Amino acid sequence: MSEDSWNNWESGFQLPTSWPSGKADLIVDRKLLKKIGHEMYADLKLASKAEDDEWRELEWHVLGLHSSPTWRTMAHFDEAVFDIARTSRYRYAEAHGDYASIASMIVASSVDYDRTEGIIEANRPRLEKAINGVRHEVWKTLRPETEPADVSTYDAPTIKGFFDNLDLGQMARRGELFHNVAAELTTLQEVCQQRAYDLSSSWHSPATEHALEAMRKLCATIRTLAYTTGATGSAVTTLYEELKDYKENFEGIVNLDKTVAESFSDWFFDMDEDDRARNLLLDANVRVVTAHTLLPSEIETVLPNVVEIDVDLDRIENGDESFWEHWEWSMQRR
Repeated sequence: MSEDSWNNWESGFQLPTSWPSGKADLIVDRKLLKKIGHEMYADLKLASKAEDDEWRELEWHVLGLHSSPTWRTMAHFDEAVFDIARTSRYRYAEAHGDYASIASMIVASSVDYDRTEGIIEANRPRLEKAINGVRHEVWKTLRPETEPADVSTYDAPTIKGFFDNLDLGQMARRGELFHNVAAELTTLQEVCQQRAYDLSSSWHSPATEHALEAMRKLCATIRTLAYTTGATGSAVTTLYEELKDYKENFEGIVNLDKTVAESFSDWFFDMDEDDRARNLLLDANVRVVTAHTLLPSEIETVLPNVVEIDVDLDRIENGDESFWEHWEWSMQRR
């Protein structure tokens, strides 16, 4: 894991304070512009694998949905993780679209520089308003319940059912997937920064500054999502490691098998079966709440409101007139 990874960040959201800008005396390098645009498309193809293969799987639950009664503390944690996965995926899809649109604008500039600059210049007020107005959102995550759960009405078979209903395999897989996505997003955030510096060395115009500012906001959002998914994966994995012992040893502990219950105090063995089960559940609830507090408390994103541009490279590079007409029409609708 690199030093600049989500695991070494204190929090998620952070707009880069040091950011490149186009050089005033720069001669536009169209060949390099085209190369950067193509590289950005390649970035997205790599990153989209996470969306296709992993993001959707993160939205699975680790508790059976039809259990009755419900293990409320665990269900609350499960729902919080589900909501984090869903919100992160939606925000990533928006960032993905903005990144693709910027790549299209860069490739378009390499194909017909004057026309691209003309469209952007004619619609500069709209573009500035869109990028600087941004979609700045702070989504508060579901926090743990503050009141201890009442377990007095549960008997040992019911509590055993809670643990039996817990899909530990899916829980372990979920923690792993969150970490995989976080690693991919960390890489994309680093790449986004590098593309911005490359762009500042090959293109200078008002359009350059708009593209660079949009990429600055995208980098901040991608960083947020990397941190969010990574921290969530760590919370899920930690809880998995602790709950697997409860599930594997529940019957032995409740039935006074001292090979698995030897660490408990004598008073524990003076209880009846139901009270022993309730104490185990209370102890497990503490672990669940502790893991819940490790989840990010919010997801803050700031996205440039970039006009969606056709991302068909063949149409752009072949000078398809409909591409330019649609782009200009989309800009004027802002």
